Amino acid sequence: MYLVAVAGTWAFWLPAIGLGVRFDSAAGLALLLIGLSVPGALGIAFVYLTYDERGRTDFWNRVTQPQRFGILWFVVILLVPLGISVLAGVLDLLLGGTGPTWGEGVTEFSVDPLAILPALFFTTLPPILEELGWRGYALDRPQLKWSAFSASAVLGVVWAL
Repeated sequence: MYLVAVAGTWAFWLPAIGLGVRFDSAAGLALLLIGLSVPGALGIAFVYLTYDERGRTDFWNRVTQPQRFGILWFVVILLVPLGISVLAGVLDLLLGGTGPTWGEGVTEFSVDPLAILPALFFTTLPPILEELGWRGYALDRPQLKWSAFSASAVLGVVWAL
C-alpha cells in the first residue's frame, strides 16, 4: 500500500512539476487534487480487496461515526495543530524571522467572508481523501503487531520519507 500510494500520488505531481504547471492553475489544481486522492482511493480499494464484510463495515464505521472517539480527542485534534503553528510562529519570531503569517483567505476574511472558503476547502477535503488510505487502511496492518502509537510513528516516518 505504501509504495503504491506514494507512486500513485507522484505520478500526477511529477508531470505537473516537470511541465511547469502551477498548482494555482486549473490544470495544476486538478493534478494536485487527483494526486491527493490517490491514497484514499487505494485505501478503499485495498479494503474491498483484502477485508471481509466485517472489516469493510468496521472501516466505514470509523469514517462515518466520529462520535466513537469522544470529545477529548476532538479537542486534541483541533488544538494540537493550532498549538504547533503558534509555537512555530513564536520560535520564528524569537529567532529573528517574520513570525506567524496568515494566508490570503484569512487576511481578506474581514473584507470578504467568502475568501476563507478555499482555505477551508484545502484544510478539510484533501486531508480527508488522503487519510482514508493512510489512517483508514495502511495503519490497520501495523496495529495488528504494534501499539497505536508505535504503528502511527512507523507510518509517520514512511509518509514523511
